[in-house]
Amino acid sequence: MFSLTTRSVCGTPAGCLQTAQGCYPIAASARVLGLDAMPDAVIDLFRDWPANLRRLARIATAENELRALDVPGDAPELAPLQYPGKVLCAGANYYDHLAEMKVPDAHDLNRAPEAFYKFDWVAGKAHDTSCPLGRLVPACFVEDPHDLAMRLEVNGETRQDANTSGMIFDIGEQLATLSRIMTLEPGDVVLTGTPAGVGASRRSFLSAGDVVTARIGALGSLRVEIQPPRP
Repeated sequence: MFSLTTRSVCGTPAGCLQTAQGCYPIAASARVLGLDAMPDAVIDLFRDWPANLRRLARIATAENELRALDVPGDAPELAPLQYPGKVLCAGANYYDHLAEMKVPDAHDLNRAPEAFYKFDWVAGKAHDTSCPLGRLVPACFVEDPHDLAMRLEVNGETRQDANTSGMIFDIGEQLATLSRIMTLEPGDVVLTGTPAGVGASRRSFLSAGDVVTARIGALGSLRVEIQPPRP
């Protein structure tokens, strides 16, 4: 299995292929292996994904030939997509999350008169760095996206422990609905909702210095330290 990430190499973002053994800049690796030219940016891979997936698989099997390109472990890891065209978020899409917020099940496209979201979502959720994204794992490595264990901890304390099977609208339904509303393009990001355990239900919120760790099955984990607001 491999994943896709973006690392800062000599101060410049570089799309990389990550394995358990190392991390290899995609464009440079393709040149070394004599493959057709590949883009530096991960998002540009999606313009011809079938062909690029085959080339990525070739890179993943040629680690011995690419050792000289291995990115140092201390090279900063950046958001994997520089930058997505759209970030689309599903709100209240887990049954247990609705239950903890005491909201009845029956959400339509824009009609939810009894819903709990009576806040300024843009000001609350659209700050820079407030959408951390982990490495991208190709779908061919995910046996069933609707049966993945999810766990989230804050400072080592478990806050969420659930499974993607708890979604109200599955991934296919969400993509079909979005496609009817707008044109989806390669590199768009769809966030499919959160299970029970959010801070709003228990009036417990994050503070500067808190460390949030999220894990999804065997796909990996994402660790984020909450930074203080800008002066």
